[in-house]
Amino acid sequence: MKPKIAVVIPVGPEEHHAHWLDQCLISVAEQTRPPDDVVLVDDMHGDVLALAATVPGIRALSIATYEPPWRLGVAHAFNAGSAVAFNRGADLALMLGADDTIQPRVIEAVLNTYESKDRAEGYYFCEVHYSDDTPDQTVPCNCAAWTRGLFERSGGFAIESASGGCDAAFISQMMVHDKYALIQVPGQPNAWFWHRRHAQQETQNQAPGMNEIRNWLTNRYTETNWGRGLDA
Repeated sequence: MKPKIAVVIPVGPEEHHAHWLDQCLISVAEQTRPPDDVVLVDDMHGDVLALAATVPGIRALSIATYEPPWRLGVAHAFNAGSAVAFNRGADLALMLGADDTIQPRVIEAVLNTYESKDRAEGYYFCEVHYSDDTPDQTVPCNCAAWTRGLFERSGGFAIESASGGCDAAFISQMMVHDKYALIQVPGQPNAWFWHRRHAQQETQNQAPGMNEIRNWLTNRYTETNWGRGLDA
């Protein structure tokens, strides 16, 4: 059976959260291997589905929305959207910011790597190209797709990491406790994320003490005991 992959896109309540959503969704619609699902987390925005409906090519994709009962923020929105994706049958959930885009072969590259690793549970991270003059990044970050198994055993992004770059704490935990789960998607031509730098980025505006929180989370990391499965 072919693996299934979903793209998870959180959209927050402020104007800039959806300002580039059309470009983001166009990049998803133009994938050489379309996703099986697109999960839009309407994080108190209010009309994300209506905005998505105007994007060329989007009607050919399977779109699901999740509307949380309160504002989640980036870290928890990725968690919630991933849980929805896995509950709908996805093997992998690729995380994508509403202000970012992906090159046309990203999903294809992620799935090829997943298959080449015998469908290993892991965090499949991609090369990142920035909108400014920041050098391309090839180290793990949240420009990645995680598998259902890794999400279940890790618990996703920790609650405490929501005050800063949620991926920093998670990557730190994996590097110390589960380093083989970090799997790089080879840097094939145009198989990367395009990350937009702008002043309103929540993940760039870290709260004081975030480094200490990251270290604390890394030191106390244990695999999650959910009590019930994602399908419950």
